[in-house]
Amino acid sequence: MPLLLRGASLLRLYQCTCGLRSANFSSRVPALVNLITTRDRMRATYSRRAASKNSEVNKDEQPVIEKEDAAESDLEIESVRSNPSQLQSMTVKELRELTRRMGVSVKGTKKDLVSALMNSLGVEANGDEGKSSIELVSPSEIPLKRKSGASVVIEQKLESSEIISETPSKKRSRTKQKSSKSTTLEENSVTNVKLSKTIVQKETFVVQGAVPNDDSEPWTVLVHKKPQAGWIPYNPKTMRPPPLSKDTRALKIMSWNVNGLKALLKSRGFSVQQLAQREDFDVLCLQETKMQEKDVEVIKDTLLDGYTNSFFTCSVSKLGYSGTAIISRVKPLSIKYGLGIPDHDTEGRVVTVEFDDFYLLTAYVPNSGDGLKRLTYRVTEWDPSLGNYMKELEKSKPVILTGDLNCAHQEIDIHDPAGNRKSAGFTNEERESFETNFLSKGFVDTFRKQHPSVVAYSYWGYRHNARKTNKVVSAAANMSTTSSQHGGYPAQRSAANMGSTSSQRGYPARKSEPWTRLTHQERRPQWVAYNPRTMRPPPLGTDTNCMKILSWNVNGLQTIVQSGFSADELVGRENFDVLCLQETHLQERNVDLFKNLVPEYDYTYWSCSVARLGYSGTAVISRVQPISVQYGLGVPEHDQEGRLITLEFDDFYLVNAYVPNSGRGLRRLNYRVNEWDPCFSDFIKKLESSKPVIVAGDLNCARESIDIHNPQAKTEAAGFTVEERESFEENFSSEGLIDTFRKQHPNAVAYTFWGENQRITNKGWRLDYFLASESIADKVHDSYTLPDVSLSDHSPIGLVLKL
Repeated sequence: MPLLLRGASLLRLYQCTCGLRSANFSSRVPALVNLITTRDRMRATYSRRAASKNSEVNKDEQPVIEKEDAAESDLEIESVRSNPSQLQSMTVKELRELTRRMGVSVKGTKKDLVSALMNSLGVEANGDEGKSSIELVSPSEIPLKRKSGASVVIEQKLESSEIISETPSKKRSRTKQKSSKSTTLEENSVTNVKLSKTIVQKETFVVQGAVPNDDSEPWTVLVHKKPQAGWIPYNPKTMRPPPLSKDTRALKIMSWNVNGLKALLKSRGFSVQQLAQREDFDVLCLQETKMQEKDVEVIKDTLLDGYTNSFFTCSVSKLGYSGTAIISRVKPLSIKYGLGIPDHDTEGRVVTVEFDDFYLLTAYVPNSGDGLKRLTYRVTEWDPSLGNYMKELEKSKPVILTGDLNCAHQEIDIHDPAGNRKSAGFTNEERESFETNFLSKGFVDTFRKQHPSVVAYSYWGYRHNARKTNKVVSAAANMSTTSSQHGGYPAQRSAANMGSTSSQRGYPARKSEPWTRLTHQERRPQWVAYNPRTMRPPPLGTDTNCMKILSWNVNGLQTIVQSGFSADELVGRENFDVLCLQETHLQERNVDLFKNLVPEYDYTYWSCSVARLGYSGTAVISRVQPISVQYGLGVPEHDQEGRLITLEFDDFYLVNAYVPNSGRGLRRLNYRVNEWDPCFSDFIKKLESSKPVIVAGDLNCARESIDIHNPQAKTEAAGFTVEERESFEENFSSEGLIDTFRKQHPNAVAYTFWGENQRITNKGWRLDYFLASESIADKVHDSYTLPDVSLSDHSPIGLVLKL
C-alpha cells in the first residue's frame, strides 16, 4: 500500500508538470513508468559514482572516467531543467549532490534544497518563472516566536548580505498562514517582511541579490535572532574608510584576546610577524595571555621584530591565568600595571601606557563566570574601580580603553539576546554597570559611534564552531573602545606550507625565508646559513637508480592532519620513496585511521607507546616493499615507548628512531646516555655485520656548537649537555656512522627544530639526522632540510641515496 500511494503521488506530480488531465489509470501507467525510469537512472548514476570511488582504476583510464562523469552530470542537469518536478522524488543526498554540481550553495531541509534548485533554474514551485526568490523558501509572512505575541513589520534595505532569521522550537504548532501576493524583488530593494506569532522549528529566507561576498566569510551574514529595521552585518572589506594619506600623523592600535599567547604561537600557520606586516600597527594590546612571569622574557625576545617596547603583566594569584600585555614600536612616556588597588591587581588585568596625546589602557575585565559566581564582585567592585581610575587619568590627558570588557552592552551586540539574559556578559546587572561606569562617564564606544546599525561580533564559542555560522553563543563578547578597528579579518585563508614545486629541487619560492639568515650567536668567518634553494646539488638523472627518504618529527600526526597537512602535496613536491615519522602520538587503536595517509604507498609500519598512551611513537610509510621489518631494540625495558622501526632493503637497513629526550631537569639524562644510547649503538653494529645501516630520525642532540643558535647559554639544556654530546660521539660518530648533512655541508648553519615562534627569527637547533655507515656514505647524493614546512616544530629532512 505505501508503494502504491507513493506511485500515485509521483504520478500527480508528473501530471502537474506535463499538464495531463486523464483520470484513466491505463493512461497514467506510461507516465508513471517514465518518471520512475528517470529517477532510477539518476540514482544509478550516483551509485556508479560512489562505487567508482572505492574501486581501483588504472591511471590511463582515469581521464576517460572523469569525462564520462561530467557528461552524465550535464545530462542530469538538463533532465531536471526540462522537468523540475523530478526534484520532489529525489532523496536529500541526491539533492545535495545536485546542488554541488550546479554550483548552488545551500543548506537545510529537503524543502530548502528543492527551493534553491528551482530558484537556480529560474522556476517557481508552480512552474512560473521570474518570481521573487524569497517565495521559493517560505511565504512572505515568516512565522517567528515572539514573547509579546504581537506582529512586527521590519523594513530592511538589503545590499550585499544574506539574511538568516531562525527561531528554535520544541514543538510544532498548526496555524493558518494568511496568503499574500508575491512581489518581484530587485537588488538593493526594500523588503517588507511580516513576522507573526507562529512557532516554527527553523525558517530561512534568502533574498535575490543578497548573498555574501564569499561563503568563507560568515561574518558578512546577518543571523541575529531579533533583527531590527536598518541593521546590517559588518563587512570589513567594504565598510572601513579609506586609509589615511602617508603625510597624516596617526597611530594604529590593535587589540586581541588571544586566549593563551603560547598556544597561539604554537598553532600551525600563525605568525605574529605576518600579522604586523599585514596590518602595520603601531601598538598591539593583548588580553588573556595566560603567561607566567618566568616565561615572559623568552616571549619578549622572539615575539616581534621592530617592536622593542613590550610590557606584560601576569596573574600571581593563579598561575597561567588571565594576563595582559602591550607591545609597541613607539616608546611610551610611562607605564603602569594594575589599578593601584591590591584587591584587584593580583590577576594581571590592566596595563596603562602614556603617550604624548593620551593614555592607552588594555584591560581584561573579569568574567562573571559559571553560575555568575563573580557577578557581584565585577559590577560592585571592579567596574567602579576601573571607571574611577580612567576618570582620574582623564584629568591630565584623554583616555583610550581597549580590550575584552566581557559585556555585550546592547541587544545588537549578541546573536540571541533573549536566550542569554542570564548568561555572563549579558545580564542586566552587567549592562547597567557598563552604562553607569563607562558610557555615562563620557567614554564613547568608537565602533558603535562609527557603525550605529551594524551587527558585528568579536567573540564566538569555538567549542560550538559558532564563528562559521556567525553566532555568538555566549554574551561575553569582546568589546573595544579603541580608535582603530579590529584587525582579525583575514584577506585570504592561510596557504598550505607545502606549495607546488617552483624549482627542480622541489623548494618553493617564498617572500620570507628567515632560515637563510645567519643568526648564530658565535658565528665563525667560514660559517654560512644553509639555503636549500641554492645549496642542494642538481637532481640525479631519471636513469639513475636511487632511493629518496624523508624523515620528520611531526609532533602529533593527528594535529598536523587537522592543521591542513596534504600528503598529496608533499608527494608531488618531493616524490619520496620512504617517509619516516617520529612523535606520532598515536595509540594502537587509532593506527588504522592513518594507514592510508599517503595514497599509493602500500607498506606502512607503526610502533606506538604502550607504557604511556598517546606519547612518542614512530611510523614508516613506503612504496617500496621491504624484505623484513623489526620493531624496537629487542630489549623490553627500551621497547615500551614505540621509538624504533627497522626496515631491511636489498642494499641496507633503514632505522627510524626517536631517541629519548633527557627531559626537564635532565631527569632522564642518565637513562639516555648510560642505557639507551649504548644499547642503540650495539643494535646498529649487529645490523652492520650483514648490511650497511642508515639511521633516520630525531636523535635529540645538537652534536656541535654549529648546530645550535646559542651554544653558550644551552650547555645545561636537554639536547646540548656535555654528557649527551660525548655519548653521541662515543656511540655513533666514533663507531663509523657519518653525519651525512655535516659531511656535505661542513660550514652550513642549518636547524631542524625551533622553539615557540623562533622559526621566524631562525633561532633553532639541529636535532634531526641521517647517519650512514661508512660503506654507504659515499653513495649519498644529497642530504638536506625543508625548513619551510612548518606544520610541526621540527622540519622534515631528506636523503637521496644512489643504489
